[in-house]
Amino acid sequence: MTMHLQRGLTTLNTRKRKVKIDKTAYESEWREHNKQARRDNLPQLQFATLDEYVAYRTGSGRKVTKPIVSKPIEKRYIRETPVYKSKGTSGGNTSKVESKSYSGDYMVGIATMHKSNSVPVGKDANPVDYSTMRRN
Repeated sequence: MTMHLQRGLTTLNTRKRKVKIDKTAYESEWREHNKQARRDNLPQLQFATLDEYVAYRTGSGRKVTKPIVSKPIEKRYIRETPVYKSKGTSGGNTSKVESKSYSGDYMVGIATMHKSNSVPVGKDANPVDYSTMRRN
């Protein structure tokens, strides 16, 4: 057997019900809140009555706003660094450096041993040795 509603009736209830607040549940939290405010040295955050605390927690009634007093800001420490004068621009040598070149007669050339490993080849060395070593 199935249950049906009469035509025009609905099971959706869109009416908002009033919520009853149980103040006894908030009493221990109120005492703990006040105790913590005293520990934190912020007595302005304490609530005088339980009703004020419940209104604060539930967001109902008038909003309780209490100013928060902050500690004075200490002056920031800034390290003083000495200022040194920069070197003047006079007397600099910016001439082009001469390129270095070999002027002796012992070196014959440069051989490649492995990949890009360049080896100098002297007069007494046989260049064929370098080429065979590259392939072995």
